[in-house]
Amino acid sequence: MRFRVGMKGLWDRLRGGHKRIQDQNEREAYQAYVRYQSAKDALVFQQLQQRRNFEHFRQREEGRIQNQAHDLQRDARRYEQMRDDIKGESKRDFLENRQPNRRNHGSRDGSVLER
Repeated sequence: MRFRVGMKGLWDRLRGGHKRIQDQNEREAYQAYVRYQSAKDALVFQQLQQRRNFEHFRQREEGRIQNQAHDLQRDARRYEQMRDDIKGESKRDFLENRQPNRRNHGSRDGSVLER
């Protein structure tokens, strides 16, 4: 504190020194308040900007993830189609390869049966 005590303090009050010191203290307190508010505002604006940047990043990543999911679904459908095609070709190949090799089996009565 800047106020003097005792006889010197009484002398300051009589001469107006006390009022000058009180005014100076109030000015400095107000300046500290303004500095504090400015620092607080700057911090809030910085955090808002960081939040906007984060939100933009999150949206971009969310879009990227959705695109990947779409690509994976498309790949899965292609895989299923290829697997079905291969199964169909294998069955067709099996049937085609089997047909020329048909065997004639005789029945009990001597007639030939075709399978």
